[in-house]
Amino acid sequence: MKTKTVHSVLFGLAVGDALGVPVEFKNRSYFETKPVSDMLEYGTHNQPAGTWSDDSSLAFCLAESLSKGYDLEDIATKFLQWCNAEIWTPYGRVFDIGIATRQAIFQISKGTNPVLCGGFEENDNGNGSLMRILPLAFYLQRETNLNIIYQKAKEVSSITHAHFRSVFACFIYIVYALEILKGQNKNKAYENMQLKVNDFISENDFNTKEVQLFDRILNNRISDLSSDDIHSTGYVLHSLEASFWCFLNSNSYEETVLKAVNLGSDTDTTAAIAGGLAGLLYGFDAIPEKWINQLARKNDILELCDKLESNLIQKSTLIEIQKTDITEITTDVIVNAANTSLLGGGGVDGAIHRKGGKQILEECIAIRNRQGGCDVGQAVITTAGNLPSKYVIHTVGPVWNGDKEEKKKLLEDCYKNSLELALQHNIKTIAFPNISTGIYHFPKDKAAEIAIKTVKEFHRKEEFEKIIFVCFDDENYDLYKALLA
Repeated sequence: MKTKTVHSVLFGLAVGDALGVPVEFKNRSYFETKPVSDMLEYGTHNQPAGTWSDDSSLAFCLAESLSKGYDLEDIATKFLQWCNAEIWTPYGRVFDIGIATRQAIFQISKGTNPVLCGGFEENDNGNGSLMRILPLAFYLQRETNLNIIYQKAKEVSSITHAHFRSVFACFIYIVYALEILKGQNKNKAYENMQLKVNDFISENDFNTKEVQLFDRILNNRISDLSSDDIHSTGYVLHSLEASFWCFLNSNSYEETVLKAVNLGSDTDTTAAIAGGLAGLLYGFDAIPEKWINQLARKNDILELCDKLESNLIQKSTLIEIQKTDITEITTDVIVNAANTSLLGGGGVDGAIHRKGGKQILEECIAIRNRQGGCDVGQAVITTAGNLPSKYVIHTVGPVWNGDKEEKKKLLEDCYKNSLELALQHNIKTIAFPNISTGIYHFPKDKAAEIAIKTVKEFHRKEEFEKIIFVCFDDENYDLYKALLA
């Protein structure tokens, strides 16, 4: 995951939305001869290029409310203010609003409890809550209890769309986004989402027929379907499937949103939903600058991003644990438990060199030629070759023998020097393995204590967005989990 996370999501969503606005409701055959490849003007809603719709407006309302905390009444009030053209319209008027959303906002204006405003009937399952739900992921990014995540998604969806189908679509989307926020690549995040959501289903008494509607997403690879099997209407299930299909079958932000628009029909919403995920994965800098500059109220959106980033995201550095393969982690940098030769070895070291390819080894050799390897407790940095991260920091942990106090100090130095080196390269997200706990036989409990204490006490810890401890085995995972509890 790249830096400027909030900017990546809100601009990713809004740019996708704006690309789709001029051609909303065009059928798929239209795009076979006139595919969208750039920001257009006028068209369906007769709006200037860069104009976003209710998709972005309501997402901005939610983001602004969440920047002050979680308050359903305030969220609902902001939706009403938008409908009255008081806040978050591109040019001072509302030009696009769904029927279900309009009816719900009427209930808000009457003082109805927000969670009772949305429609509960089967025909109320438009995509009006799914299109705006993504900012909720920032509020929930430290939450591990799926019951709480589901409840919050349900409450925020229900302000305009309260039927189970709409709620569950929002829940799936948020769980997927949360996995990407953890630094997972899109395919691993998708697999994790499927596992977590299916486990959650097994623990709850949901309507079986309703759950089965999500089978193509939860029990298959939606990306394996052909475009002929993907629908892009305003029905919530179609929107979820289409956005996931575009996201999983693309390799850049630009490809994702253009693929979504060119599916036709509800072009702006499909591209907004897919664009939010693509922004989250590829980062703010991956969104074409010319499209960002064309957006209506660009500076206001920037201010909103800064406010949410400051008030919700950067209150503290997120420290988390994951039980996975560190070579699959998508952080700015992963740390390698190297040896003094820097030429690769067993365990994590060997896996990183094998998967990263010869570029890592070539850079390590160049470092050896300059300084003669890497001393115990020190750290050096290379690019990441074929790995999903941008860099690899190689640090050499101590072997557990001789002076035990000295070994503890050297292990502390591994973490401190890795963090210092990361900051020198403007790195914001970093993943550590369990250094020295393999063939170097450092006691796992002592190593875990040193790792967590050193990271928590690091004098510039707040400059990182996220620090992940990646555990390969259950014993380490349980130790870290207990220490971080």
